[in-house]
Amino acid sequence: MTTDFTVKLIAPADGEKLLARGRVINASNNTTVAAADLFAVKQGKETLCATALVTMRNIPLKA
Repeated sequence: MTTDFTVKLIAPADGEKLLARGRVINASNNTTVAAADLFAVKQGKETLCATALVTMRNIPLKA
C-alpha cells in the first residue's frame, strides 16, 4: 500500500529510448522506501527526465 509518492518532472523525454533505474533505499518489516530515475537516451547520452520517491506500507500476504 502506497503511503507517499512524489514524482518530479525535470526535462522532456526526448530521445531514441527511455531508461529507468530503480533502487530500494530502505526496507523494514513495516515500510519500504524506493526511488526511481527516468532517462532519455539520445545518441548514447543520458538525460535525466524524471525522478520518483515512494514510501510503501508492507502488508503480509494471507495464505
